Amino acid sequence: SPKCSMIGSGCEATASLLKSRGNLDPPEPNASNTIDDCEDGNGGVYLEDESVESISVTSINGGPLVVGTEVQIDAVVWAWNKHADTVDFWHAPLSSTITNWVLIRSVKPTKSLSLNTVSTRFVLEDEGDNAVRVVIRYSGFPLACPGGDFDDVDDLVFVVGSGGGILAATYDDTLKAPKCSSVTRACYAGPSLLKSRGTVGLGEPNAPNTIDQCEDGNEGEYLVDESIESIKVTSIDGGDLVEGANVRVEAKVWVYGYGDHADFWYAADANLPEWNFAETVNMTVEKQFDTVSTEYILPEGDLQAVRVVFRFGGNATEPCPGGFYDDVDDLAFVVKST
Repeated sequence: SPKCSMIGSGCEATASLLKSRGNLDPPEPNASNTIDDCEDGNGGVYLEDESVESISVTSINGGPLVVGTEVQIDAVVWAWNKHADTVDFWHAPLSSTITNWVLIRSVKPTKSLSLNTVSTRFVLEDEGDNAVRVVIRYSGFPLACPGGDFDDVDDLVFVVGSGGGILAATYDDTLKAPKCSSVTRACYAGPSLLKSRGTVGLGEPNAPNTIDQCEDGNEGEYLVDESIESIKVTSIDGGDLVEGANVRVEAKVWVYGYGDHADFWYAADANLPEWNFAETVNMTVEKQFDTVSTEYILPEGDLQAVRVVFRFGGNATEPCPGGFYDDVDDLAFVVKST
């Protein structure tokens, strides 16, 4: 597949590398342009039926592609029907021998029988080689390799450097939840740590990802029913996470419907948590990803934690609600004393 071998502010695979699909006339150059040999469908006619024409990844702040950077993926696709076609964006770190594709977002094209530019954003959390995948599919469900007759699947590989001011959390086997072990201005636990819920779908990694072993509900389907996909804690003034600092907590969630609610809690001591309620955010969208947030002031304590409860119905009286569709995830982080 196409690859940018040097760290820069972006990476692009143009139509000269990706145009068309499979063995259509003309055929796609070096088809299938996927790192795992996922095959394209070969049905249809070029520039009548579905194809991916180009993919680019660009840092939002204009800086280099480093850990903690928010990036935008842009894909130019040919859509046959804006209602029947869907574009799925996927990401995978390539640091292991197993390619673990994580769905970022699904987007509908806005024009039929036309080129469309579709986009999404996500935060880089893995150093080294990374890949994004763009799938345009006719009908069906989001799969990393759908196999449909009219589906086009293309990858773009790029290098991510260290740094960027945002520290990617790792799973802490003692706390049983993601943790940032050094002081930083922002701590981030992404989908590679938190995606899905309990045993839903392929299951949430290291579920339930709570420091007091509060359990998730296990009912429903992944990317149909409720789940928390990522959590980030950031100092608002751009400095380190220090006692007394005003911080913003952001959570990316999959929303089932208007009856969903996100509760934010925090604890001054991640080892012996006493949960303090911060805020409830009520959903205003349905059947899509959404980012919800709150702000609070860091109390005293050198290892603190935030909790996000994403629940269907109920109320915010308990930090561990226990509902069948509820997802509960924690993020622990080191705080500098004043």
